[in-house]
Amino acid sequence: MYIARRTGGGRGVYEIAGTTASGLTPSDLLNREIVFELAPELRLPSGVTLHVQGGKHRLILADGGIQIQRQIAAALLLPSPRRADQGLGSSGEVVRTKEYALDRIQLEFVNSIAPDRAFVVPDRIELKNLAASHVLPVQERLTAIRRIWSRAAQLPEPLRSLVIQHETLVTAGNPITAECEHLVSRIQQAAAAAWPTETSFSSDPVEVLASHLGLDVAALAMPVEPAMSASAFALEGGFDISAAHGVPERVRRAIIQRRGQGSFRRTLLDAYGGKCQVTGYTGEPALEAAHIYPYFQAGEYTNDPRNGLLLRSDIHTLFDLGLLKVKPELLTIKIMAPLAGSSYASLDGGTLQVGPVLKPSDEALAERWQMGVLTP
Repeated sequence: MYIARRTGGGRGVYEIAGTTASGLTPSDLLNREIVFELAPELRLPSGVTLHVQGGKHRLILADGGIQIQRQIAAALLLPSPRRADQGLGSSGEVVRTKEYALDRIQLEFVNSIAPDRAFVVPDRIELKNLAASHVLPVQERLTAIRRIWSRAAQLPEPLRSLVIQHETLVTAGNPITAECEHLVSRIQQAAAAAWPTETSFSSDPVEVLASHLGLDVAALAMPVEPAMSASAFALEGGFDISAAHGVPERVRRAIIQRRGQGSFRRTLLDAYGGKCQVTGYTGEPALEAAHIYPYFQAGEYTNDPRNGLLLRSDIHTLFDLGLLKVKPELLTIKIMAPLAGSSYASLDGGTLQVGPVLKPSDEALAERWQMGVLTP
């Protein structure tokens, strides 16, 4: 099932078509508000309801709001998109303010249907201008934004305050409004003012923010790649961390497009049975591919499944911050002192779950074990 762009006029400018894997059709969602479930704890009500109009299942906007594609763009820290083809850009940089469109929002599944609401889980978004198109993986993008939120205090003003405001608006549980769109524009402008040689007032701000924060996050958009076979990374082999050490400094200091991220995650999902290796959680939309030896240290080389863990999004954040560690060889989970007394403390002393074919590199775990706790 997918939400498709219409270039015509009217308030019902997007429509829903297709069928989910479980057999649901748009008719099952009629007269219900669409709620985007980006994560189990992050739901975005849209104020947009599905109706039949002209024989089509169209999304009708309530008075006083912004259309659904503008809402999800602002929530994902994307520049403001355009609806009509007229005015679309033609440069190789697809995502620029008012020069690109969210052409299709692919829905992974419909999580639940209430009498007045339908909770849908977006999987990927097709972005296009007149010259090119990209696929934006929603979970990878959300991971990037959460990393930026968690390190907002390290940004210069006014970016620090603006990013904190963005997190507040997106996580408030209310429909995304023009206020959030305006906030994204201000973040773009502040990033361009802080680093004028690296970004412009019209560009996507996520990569430059991530680069200056030294974060291990997904890139803006990437082609969808086939999954690698877990059997190709047999237990006898090893992830060669010495090769990662040899990657040039310029790579360590930049966020490189993670072309292997999609297949990297799918390989880990297959190898570990779609379960978080720390908690056993099975909600696939909230599961993320974590790098043991950090991606920002060595770029695409680290997209080796032996250098990966399948973790729930919050556990991934704790792992990246060094607040949750895995002892090499024994695979014992260690919760660090700042989390003592928290709900995560019960994970201390547990064992990392592994699969029958693939297991994490002891060498990579040993390097990660030596890394300190980072201040969020």
